[in-house]
Amino acid sequence: DELLATACSAAGLMGEADLIQSLGRLARDTDLSPTVRSAAVTALGRIGDPATTGLLVDGLDEDLEPRRAAAAALGYVAHDGQRAVLERLAEAMTDDTDAPTRHFAAISLGRIGGETARAHLHRAFEDSRADMRPWLALALALCERSAGEPQARDEVVDLILARLPDEGNAHTTGAYMVALGLTGSPRALPTLTLALERSSVRVAGHAALGL
Repeated sequence: DELLATACSAAGLMGEADLIQSLGRLARDTDLSPTVRSAAVTALGRIGDPATTGLLVDGLDEDLEPRRAAAAALGYVAHDGQRAVLERLAEAMTDDTDAPTRHFAAISLGRIGGETARAHLHRAFEDSRADMRPWLALALALCERSAGEPQARDEVVDLILARLPDEGNAHTTGAYMVALGLTGSPRALPTLTLALERSSVRVAGHAALGL
């Protein structure tokens, strides 16, 4: 299993489209271990061929490891015109019982971007559970960074800044700092600079990364 999983990872790094069919067979083979299947799914994501989108969406109904891998891989193969795919990712982001699957689904929506993904992320961020807040902030920042719209980036900065005063978790605050930097908005600079000077070492490190 370890050798086969490593071979899948190598195939993904090579980015060879000729390997997609073989990887697809491995990803679907329920007789194989979850480790091998998730490695095959991850490799398909790295190759990034949109033709694998359907297989990866089906992976959202699989066991734990392949499901997590599918949630992450969809961010590299789907596009903003595939409304059904975005809805499925949004469902995984809000309803999946597995926290990492929810996290990866949020990041994938951010990577895909567009109006539909943006709407789902904004709704989720307005009423998010604690474990989702850092991931949603990062996803929103990715979404607006790819769009390149200054007003939309500033709106995300405002959303994050409104949350900062009440946030008591250093991990989440650190993620907010990185998200502020990802937006590329000049409005984030004063907060990042202040955090670098006055915050805890952990938060200051993330602020430095954001800058």
